[in-house]
Amino acid sequence: MPQEASSEAITVLLERVATGDDRAESKLVELVYDDLRRRAYGMMRRERANHTLQPTALVNEAYLRVFRGGNLPKLEDRRHLFNAVVRAMHNVLTDHARSRRAQKRGGGRPSLSVDQVLQGSSEPAAPDVAAECALLLDAALDELRRLNARHCEAFMLQHYAGLGPAQIAELLGVSERTAASDLRMAMAWLRGRIGQSADG
Repeated sequence: MPQEASSEAITVLLERVATGDDRAESKLVELVYDDLRRRAYGMMRRERANHTLQPTALVNEAYLRVFRGGNLPKLEDRRHLFNAVVRAMHNVLTDHARSRRAQKRGGGRPSLSVDQVLQGSSEPAAPDVAAECALLLDAALDELRRLNARHCEAFMLQHYAGLGPAQIAELLGVSERTAASDLRMAMAWLRGRIGQSADG
C-alpha cells in the first residue's frame, strides 16, 4: 500500500467490494496482504515470545473481522482500510489477553510500570504480565479515543503498525508536524492515564 497507484486501486476495489463483488475482494486482499503481514510481524514483536498467535493468524483473524464484520460500506479509501485492519489486529490481541486473564487463577494483578504497559512484555515466562499490559493499554486507548480520536489513531498507527510521523500524516490527511504533535500529545496523555491505572 505504499504507492499512490495502490491508494487509487484500493479505493476502486473497496467501492466494488461494497457492492458485493467477490472478485474485487480477492484482488483487494492480494494487493494489501503482504503489507498487512509486515504490520502483523511488527505488532507481534511487542508480544511475548511464546504467544500462541502467529502473525499470519493475526492477519487472517483481522481480515475476517473487517471483511466479514459488516464494516465494508464504511471503508472508503486506503486510510479507512488501513485503520480498520490495525484496529482489528489490536482487538484480536486484546481478546487474547482477556482470554489469558480469564484462564488465570488467583495471584492478583501483577505490578506494572508505565513503560511496561506502553512497551509490552516479550518475556516468555511472563504471559500474565503481557496480558495485563495489553488490557491496561486497551482501556487507556478507549478513553483517549473518546477524548481525541485523531490522537488515538496516530498512536495506534505508530505503536501497532510501526509507522513514522510522515506515514501517519499521509494516512490522517494532516501535516507531518501535526502528526508529530498528535503523537507527543497522545503519549503524554497515555503516560498520565496509565500511571494512574498502574498505581491504582
